[in-house]
Amino acid sequence: MALILPISIFGSGSLNVVSPNAALTKVVLDSSNNAYISGSYTTVNGMSRKYVAKILATYDNIDGNFVYNSLSAIPQSSSLSSGTNLLLTTGTSLIGLNINNGTPIPTTYAVSNGTVNTVFDAADVTSIFISGLFTSVTDSVSSYARTNFAKMSTSGVVASGFTCNLSSGHYVMSMDYVGSNLYVGGNFTTIGVEAIPYFAKVNINTGTPLTDLNCNLNNQVLSVHICSDGGIFIGGSFTNIKTTSTIKGFGKVDFSGNLVAGFTQSAVLWNYVTKIVEYKSGTNFQKILVAGFDGTTFRLYRLNPNGTVDTSFAGSSGFISATSVINDIAIRSDGVAVVVGGFTTIGGKNRPYYARVSSTGEVL
Repeated sequence: MALILPISIFGSGSLNVVSPNAALTKVVLDSSNNAYISGSYTTVNGMSRKYVAKILATYDNIDGNFVYNSLSAIPQSSSLSSGTNLLLTTGTSLIGLNINNGTPIPTTYAVSNGTVNTVFDAADVTSIFISGLFTSVTDSVSSYARTNFAKMSTSGVVASGFTCNLSSGHYVMSMDYVGSNLYVGGNFTTIGVEAIPYFAKVNINTGTPLTDLNCNLNNQVLSVHICSDGGIFIGGSFTNIKTTSTIKGFGKVDFSGNLVAGFTQSAVLWNYVTKIVEYKSGTNFQKILVAGFDGTTFRLYRLNPNGTVDTSFAGSSGFISATSVINDIAIRSDGVAVVVGGFTTIGGKNRPYYARVSSTGEVL
């Protein structure tokens, strides 16, 4: 019988400190703000949870009904599919888990001949994109030559019409889409037959690179986020966009890769940015959380919609510091941000690998 810890243990209205025994790489939220966390841990608060667990939105309780301890490899990426299934990369393939109880779903996804590092669900076009280090992808129908990037249906069948090969040894680390355009960032230097380094736009149906976007970056992109007001946030370890060399690690470009006028591109000079996410509603609508390393400290900044530092966050400083890398962020509908990574302390509080940050910048 599954164990659900009673809320009363932690006191009415108090939060449980979620304590995995190792670092987290990804967090995704369902429509009820429950968090699905993946990483290299094997226990959470002393309960056996191998690489994946569900944290309930209320009081940060571990969901005792969601248990799956049979992953064969540490997930590098995760995504929600159709709002009901959790997709996890596991070695050379994907596994889907029911979000209510953690049981594997019957779908058999296409298998690659190398590692799958990234999974992205494009709900509007009922498609799943994977990227990693492989040269072929095989489904129940056939095997397809694909170099490090592929598309499949939600039933696991490879999209034969989508071909978008990457440079050898490289893969897509982050992607987002709008309409028929898929925007991808990673450590690649060529995509398709085009020499478009690190950030590219491709047709979401065919994979054909669209050469009207070329930011001429000089290093990898780790985070891509389509803005609610149009345009794209990109973050990584680059030190220029186009020919502007004062932009380090973070910038906002339009859908053709040009710098967005009126946006402060250099409010923070980063060594690298790991994650960018935007508030989609509420009093902080269109404000931006940016996580990365500034050369001295791992930090989570909040920026205003125009790119300036938001001095209403974290006691006017605009940022909170962490002892190690922040790998991922997801913002709940109530404005609370779930933050995961390799840190053990964040905002001066002991929060190993998992924290919640209020809309004012307080670590809860």
